[in-house]
This record gives sequence, structure tokens and C-alpha cells, in this order.
Amino acid sequence: MPIYDTYVRNRLEDARNECAEAEVNLVRAMENGDELADAVAEVAWTRALASWWDAAVTAIDHEGTDPVDALAQAREAAHRTLTDRAVPRAESPIAHGLTLARIEAARSFYQGTKHLDEITTGSPS
Repeated sequence: MPIYDTYVRNRLEDARNECAEAEVNLVRAMENGDELADAVAEVAWTRALASWWDAAVTAIDHEGTDPVDALAQAREAAHRTLTDRAVPRAESPIAHGLTLARIEAARSFYQGTKHLDEITTGSPS
């Protein structure tokens, strides 16, 4: 489905642009001596969200997966992240924060791709 290929690639590009914007905001906060926690969290979240779209594009480009199937696989992996795993305890607050960012990005990706259920099953989720 060529239209869906374009859709998935455009979402990855949007996600990468959000990453770049978050990184610019982090640099500004560092230069201004501002509190960094929120800026770091935003970078972690945007990168984690982009990784879900990147997984779909990687499946398309390197495994020859149909774009709808690639997105469905990434969505299912996000669902597993949300349902199959407890939040691991980390000794480092940074590692813990990165884990939480990945979980929240999985939630955002999963909810943001719910229209896929209508395409693949014919019924809304």
C-alpha cells in the first residue's frame, strides 16, 4: 500500500523533527542555566516515540514488510510494552526516567495508531 508507506515515513519524519526541537530546547535550557529535568524528559520521550516509527520503517526497508503490517507489528510491540512488563526498578534515576519515557511513548504510539485496527480488522478498537 504505497499511500501507507508514505504515511509511515512522514510520521517518522515528524517524530524526528520533534526530537530535534526538543534537543534545541534542551540546549537553550543549558545555555540559560534553566532547570533541565523537563527538557531532558522531553528529549527522552520524543526519541522513544520516534523509535516506534523507526521500527516500522526499518521493517519496511530491511525486511520487505508491507507498510500496514510493519505498523501493525510496531503497534503490537508497543502494546506488549504496555501490558507485559512491570516498570523495572533502576538504581539510577536517569535509567528509571528513560524507562518511563519509553513506556509513555509506547502508550502515545499505541493510542495514536488506533485507526490501524479499522484498516486491518474492519472494526474500531
